[in-house]
Amino acid sequence: MTASESDGAGGLAAALAAPRLVHDREYARGKAAVAAALFDEPQPRPSIGRYELRRRLGAGGMGEVYAAHDPALGREVALKLTRSDRAGPGEEARLLREARLLARLSHPHVVQIHEVGAVDGHVYIAMALIRGRTLRAWQREAARPWRATVRLYVAAARGLAAAHAAGLVHCDFKPDNALVDTDEHVYVVDFGLARVAGPAPEAGTDGSPGGVGSTLGGTVGYAAPEQLVGRAPDARSDIYSLCCSLFEALHGWVPGRDPAPPARRRPEHPRWLDRELARGMAAAPERRHPTLAALCAALERDPGRTRRRIGLAGGLLALGGSAGAWLPDPPAAIDACAAVDRGLDAAWNPAQRAALAAAFRGSGLTLAAGAWQRVDASLGAYVQAWQAARRQLCETSALHSPGRLEARRICLERSAAAVAALIERLAAGERAAVERSIAAVEALPRLEACAGTGASALVSRSTGAPARDGGEALRRTLITARAYAATGDLAEARRLAESALARADLAVDPAARADALLAVGELRAERGEIEAAEAALLEAVDTAEAAGEDDLAASTWLALTTLAARQQIAPERAQLWARRAAAALDRLGDQGLRRAELEFARAIAAYHAGHHDETARLEREVLARLEAVDGPQAARIRAQQGLANAYEALGREAEARATFEAALAAADAFYGARHPQYARVAHDMATLLIQQGEGARARGLLEAALAVWTEAHGAAGLEAARVHTTLAHEAVQAGEFGRAEHHSRRALAIYGRVLPPGHEDLPAALINLGVVEFWRGDHEGALAAYREAAALQDRSLPAGHVHRAITANNIGESLLALDRPAEALAEFTAAEPIARAAPTVDDELLGLILAGKGAALLALGEADRALAALVEARAATARVAGSAAAVAELDARLSALGRAR
Repeated sequence: MTASESDGAGGLAAALAAPRLVHDREYARGKAAVAAALFDEPQPRPSIGRYELRRRLGAGGMGEVYAAHDPALGREVALKLTRSDRAGPGEEARLLREARLLARLSHPHVVQIHEVGAVDGHVYIAMALIRGRTLRAWQREAARPWRATVRLYVAAARGLAAAHAAGLVHCDFKPDNALVDTDEHVYVVDFGLARVAGPAPEAGTDGSPGGVGSTLGGTVGYAAPEQLVGRAPDARSDIYSLCCSLFEALHGWVPGRDPAPPARRRPEHPRWLDRELARGMAAAPERRHPTLAALCAALERDPGRTRRRIGLAGGLLALGGSAGAWLPDPPAAIDACAAVDRGLDAAWNPAQRAALAAAFRGSGLTLAAGAWQRVDASLGAYVQAWQAARRQLCETSALHSPGRLEARRICLERSAAAVAALIERLAAGERAAVERSIAAVEALPRLEACAGTGASALVSRSTGAPARDGGEALRRTLITARAYAATGDLAEARRLAESALARADLAVDPAARADALLAVGELRAERGEIEAAEAALLEAVDTAEAAGEDDLAASTWLALTTLAARQQIAPERAQLWARRAAAALDRLGDQGLRRAELEFARAIAAYHAGHHDETARLEREVLARLEAVDGPQAARIRAQQGLANAYEALGREAEARATFEAALAAADAFYGARHPQYARVAHDMATLLIQQGEGARARGLLEAALAVWTEAHGAAGLEAARVHTTLAHEAVQAGEFGRAEHHSRRALAIYGRVLPPGHEDLPAALINLGVVEFWRGDHEGALAAYREAAALQDRSLPAGHVHRAITANNIGESLLALDRPAEALAEFTAAEPIARAAPTVDDELLGLILAGKGAALLALGEADRALAALVEARAATARVAGSAAAVAELDARLSALGRAR
């Protein structure tokens, strides 16, 4: 039983033919299929937890494996279910414990576990769906050179060794429990009999006749002798099973199970290999190789090749004269890898760490100490992981094709260059770099991308040395540019990216040019140069797709989608780019971080469009994807913040508050309370607290946020202006109009200083000031502010924009307060059709406009028209949640009007 898509001939039809032999679930599924056929009813798709079962891949003694769909992450998985008749309560707990241990194991030659759980009395394991065949099927496809066979078994041995390091023994390794994908990459699967290494439990402790010991037998012919008699297996038991399997692959029969055929030897099969296998199959565990690493070293030590190398070297020495009369023994392959993991020593060492710590202290930021602790730990962990990956690549080089080996090597070298470039930027101690340092380290290239088949997609298809060398030089420039961008120096980042683009030769290395265009486009977008950014990104995607660079194309479609979402580009183009990004990621099988980024961009677009239900759905999906791939904490905090804002817009205040609290706690733990990202979450939460009447806590959060922004970017930054605006709102709610005016004028002064003419935030700041002046009783001052805002909107907003209706209504209210009803009526009359024509009618706004219109008409002596306007105003206002007080006020006005008539 495997996680392979190719197994399980007969599928569901075979299961339905004998339902009681497999699982009651199959029986129920068969009944549903019959009912659907007889009564023309839709057949519900069976599911386990959130997973929808698609087809059965195979069945075995411990359960079944299905291909299933994970709707939360939009991917196919292999779902293994244990058999309920084989698992008592103790066995279920054991399987859950050991499967969760395995889920923490990540190794290129072990199938990746995504989730472990229990439902309806069954343990299920969701794992990667490997598209390929079993190792046994691979062996039978064609006659294989013995070295090719040994190479795959050594790969499987390394996967088993990783499980041993995690404290698990497989207990049932055989050729059917390893998969070979289309790139001849091996994965060990089916840890259904795996157990934590340690003493065997007493028989019958789980209520079964043999207790857990009855599960230790494995498969006859492959199981070690100690397993068959019920003794606790250990790592040497897996050595026995692997050697039996490799012996069968080379000889065609299994010792201890099959009768030995007449003695014969394949010409290419060396005797030393049989000697190593005989040692691995010794009856006494202590006579076998002590570890799988020792077995791998023995299998990879090919005496024939060693002799040929020595002979060739001796000939060259003879031709070269008296260079020496002897040669030392060749070092073991592992020794040749002793120095390959030192590539980051120059960038990350005790002296460099001390210099970085001093640079952070020298920034003068309050957040620097906490940021350095996080950066120091994260960089150290990243460097360690890189070193382990680079050494492992060297040690397993014989297991990879030359193309894949080179792709992985280049991928790791680019990751090292990114680390070195970032460390160099942080060493400058610039305030912006220190502020962004935590997120910048977290955004370093994920090393998992350099493993498996994914690395090939990241490396250019250009194979010529000039293209490769020139392209890599350009990419080093782009890596440096991205380090500058990540640490806040967008001007230098753009200069570097554009210099790389100027040198990028389309004919020599189209991938390098596409990457340069991508970087330039993203940096133009950061500066708000929308048309220029779009042009660069569209050229990048054309270049990448023409060159077959699918990974670059996917990243560029994603950049276009993000551009469209943030800048509110035409919805039809935004939707097209999002579909193209999704299709590109589907082709790559990428359901991880980039898919989460795509859904986040779509969530931003949905929020701007007022589709808050869709925003909340997308943000929840982003969080699920990030959780599944252990995504960056910075991205999770942003998604939580976006989800909370969507809930608030939907009026789901309890959910909004709980989500804000979670985001605030996460930001505090990850960044610290003196960090700008913490301040962003605190600001948004404060707006909700103001609505909920908790002005005191809101004011505390806002004043703390203002202090953070003032320290980080000075008193005249845009983020500080946003906080001043919200503090003005809070002050109005508290009835402190002098304080409200102070904050409103501070926000307006900042916007006027730093924003370009025509920016939409300028009229918004004037309107906020007008509201404050109105509530202070300075209606002339309010009218002046509103009219200045309207003049700016005339130049920047299209006719019919709803913001024009809001401003006209505010002008009308000021004119009413100044006893100028005829002018007020003109404003309300202009605002009404705009409010009615809005894509999503805002009943609160429409109610305000109609109420103002009714008041103006009443003041002008037109009682009938006033009554009609007020009746409709009451109906619109009553449709707004939480509007009881406003409705009561309108009722009172209608009652007074009725009495007057």
